[in-house]
Amino acid sequence: MKHLFFCAAVAAMFASCSEQPGVTFALSGLELDDSVKVICNSLSDDTEMSVSENYAIPKGVLCIPNNSDRPMIYNIYKLPRRFPDGSMEAMSMHGIYLPVLPGAAIKVEGDFKDYTITGNTPFYKKLSALESQIKPLRKEAFAATIASYDKQCTEQQRDSLGAIVDDCNSRISTIVNKFVQENPDSDAALYAFYFYADVVKDYEYLQKIDEQVRKGVFASFYNKLIKQYEKKQKQKEAEKRVADGMPAPDFILKSIDGKDIALSSLRGKYIVLDFWGSWCGWCIKGIPEMKKMYGKYKKNLEVVGIACGDTEDVWKKCVANNELPWTNLLNGNGENNVPELYAVKGYPTKIILDKEGRILKTVIGESPEFYTFIDSLMTK
Repeated sequence: MKHLFFCAAVAAMFASCSEQPGVTFALSGLELDDSVKVICNSLSDDTEMSVSENYAIPKGVLCIPNNSDRPMIYNIYKLPRRFPDGSMEAMSMHGIYLPVLPGAAIKVEGDFKDYTITGNTPFYKKLSALESQIKPLRKEAFAATIASYDKQCTEQQRDSLGAIVDDCNSRISTIVNKFVQENPDSDAALYAFYFYADVVKDYEYLQKIDEQVRKGVFASFYNKLIKQYEKKQKQKEAEKRVADGMPAPDFILKSIDGKDIALSSLRGKYIVLDFWGSWCGWCIKGIPEMKKMYGKYKKNLEVVGIACGDTEDVWKKCVANNELPWTNLLNGNGENNVPELYAVKGYPTKIILDKEGRILKTVIGESPEFYTFIDSLMTK
């Protein structure tokens, strides 16, 4: 009798949700006392505001009203169960990512690993049709990625699995670009492009999207894509400027004692531009080896540490705590943004210059390759 009563209550809940804007969840694999965390991100004018709520979801059933007058993105995760002995299960990293448009009635069915989204507007119908094509490819790529993590996997097998992932991503990109071309007046086109396309490679398709869509509910996505594109274009131009053999672009930054130091003023020695940050674990880990190298070759070589992403106080404290003996500069912004000038892609990055200020080599990461190159350079 209780079971019949519960089923009737669930049916009544679904009926009430479907009659008004809201999100209805009908998820499998959940127990009566399970609950979920729902993180709501409001997207408006490139500003994201996040609110988090926990909800009971008895037997996977939940209805959340949709009262927002702006587009939202919901991230939904199952909260770990607490066992009778007081311990808790591990937090699952599988979640549901859900666009919620104003006035929409939406239904999410399935489980946290495999779910479908349907809604009462053309946006959801188009997105659902697209997802049905993409989902098998995403599953195939995910399975290949997981298989490549197996310790028993050979290098050749990893290469083959990587090729599968690349092929799946390429096919997804083709599907999305076709979708954008066929639906330039749909918000679903911009949404899909944001999550699945490569903004540099597929930029021509982004430009096919109607202006009213670019300024519509996902305008913040479009603005981010344009910024990404412009940043990557700048980086490509910077990469040409800092290729091996090119003259190192000059810059002026503040030293630890507040003096303006120009890179060009340090010529006459070999120079290592060391892009680092106090927040970068590998940068800090590499300091002892760098200090050994510097102590050995400092008559002919100068290290210029360029701290990135740090406040002045944190930078000065980190330099003092680690007793960094070389020239220490703090990166600036705008025209003085030296990592952008040098197309830095990761930290640490070390760029080696000859005595005339030409770029000899760039090494990304804390790598023995850097020290081998310095040794060979100093013993010529």
